[in-house]
Amino acid sequence: MILRIRNIVDDNVLAGAAKGVLALTGLINAYGQGDDSSLVILDFREVHVATGSFLRESVLGFRDYCRRRQPPAAVVIANADAIVSEELRNLLQALGDALVACELTPSGKQRDAHVLGPLEEKQRVTLGAVLRLGAADARALHERFGRAEKIGVTGWNNRLAALVQKGILVEEREGRTKRCRPVIQELRYGS
Repeated sequence: MILRIRNIVDDNVLAGAAKGVLALTGLINAYGQGDDSSLVILDFREVHVATGSFLRESVLGFRDYCRRRQPPAAVVIANADAIVSEELRNLLQALGDALVACELTPSGKQRDAHVLGPLEEKQRVTLGAVLRLGAADARALHERFGRAEKIGVTGWNNRLAALVQKGILVEEREGRTKRCRPVIQELRYGS
């Protein structure tokens, strides 16, 4: 599902927490009328300015809302220009948080998917391992990388859960096993 921020807010300058709360309400309403997708893309096309307070209340608030829903959904930012990306990166840095950003082609295809914001070292290692494997569960990560990382299955599971909470990975159940994969397959972290 793609939600265009410009259509939700009807402005291209998005400033202040109050406007962010209004945008959050609009996003929740628009999502509630949609197809209950497990991936929601917030398209920032035609938005020229978005302040940290607006982004905190709207984007991060909506990500938290989608994460708590059943079934949960991942939120990805798309088409944010340099100014909006910088403001979002600064907010995520201050909060020690991260999310996925990408570009959307005119046909709606995702490209240049990357993690925006910092990850702790152990989360970076875990994300790198999942990216190498394409998808993995805690046991597979332990068997493949456990010796080098000196961590058990429970530790891998905790790391995967943290990345799922940020919306960087998504869980898929296979029987009693929870496999995790990147929210967008061509995801990258770092430069």
